[in-house]
Amino acid sequence: MHWMVAAIVVLAELLFASTAHAQIDSHKKVLVLYSTRRDAQFSVVGESELPSILDDGLSRNLDYYAEFIDITRFPDRAYRQGVRDFLQVKYQGIRFDLVIALQNAALEFVNGSDNSLFHETPVVFLTNTPAFKRRPNSTGVLHQRNFLPTLDLVRELQPDVRNLFIVTGAATADEDFENEARRQMPPSDSRMRVTYLSGLTTTDLENRLATLPPHSAVYHVLVTEDGAGKKFHPLEYVDRVSAAANAPTDAEVRVPHVPALDRFGKAQRQATKLGRCHITPSPRSESRGRRNTTRRRCGRRRRCRSGDHRTAHRRAA
Repeated sequence: MHWMVAAIVVLAELLFASTAHAQIDSHKKVLVLYSTRRDAQFSVVGESELPSILDDGLSRNLDYYAEFIDITRFPDRAYRQGVRDFLQVKYQGIRFDLVIALQNAALEFVNGSDNSLFHETPVVFLTNTPAFKRRPNSTGVLHQRNFLPTLDLVRELQPDVRNLFIVTGAATADEDFENEARRQMPPSDSRMRVTYLSGLTTTDLENRLATLPPHSAVYHVLVTEDGAGKKFHPLEYVDRVSAAANAPTDAEVRVPHVPALDRFGKAQRQATKLGRCHITPSPRSESRGRRNTTRRRCGRRRRCRSGDHRTAHRRAA
């Protein structure tokens, strides 16, 4: 996510430079709108990066605000209207110099025809969807999701894979990720059968994952709500899936270098103790974040101690 933060900051500074009312010696009021809950991975990484980078770029003249639109747990339109009414009251009389809308829900919120709070405010946005309505006085970054590199990694680490099980949840956000995965993933063929485990209850999912056939792999995409309507933190659900599966589990995540959030450093130590494999950051990792793929219960008795798990897999083959 670090490159996205950098791109957003560059665009923000360009907008500031071209905005007449942004005086050099005045504090710049910036509101960041997230499309995720406050403790979601995306929000945590953003809040660890954006305030300090923006403050440095604006010569310590930043007046920073952040709000979180939790549509995953509260998908009803009444919730969005309530958020809009709340922000209208909270920020009445405040003129923002810039709004940063991160991902589609925040962008739709800012672009709403009944939203007078940000009517004339410059906007920098991040969107995952190429087809969207762009408002005047705005610029942004398009970041389309790409699930195929993880599939390539599965095939590289597990050349004998014959069954791929893709795990998604029942929430609207989970379904959006599943739909995109279905568009990108190749269909089942003679080499590999692709099965979607979508919208199951946690109990049913764990039972299914515990009895997968040989030569299987699990790709955890996103689960924020299961089929019984229970809400979950996405990172915590990765742990549940990998613990239940009798096959390697792959899940792409990015976590900041914050000890309290270093879940996967702990997972790596546990994997070593259990003789399971944990893939360390790839060479494409950002300098201030890590891109990890957990692979647990890999079926290899050799313990991966060196950190070079690809080498370990080849040696054990």
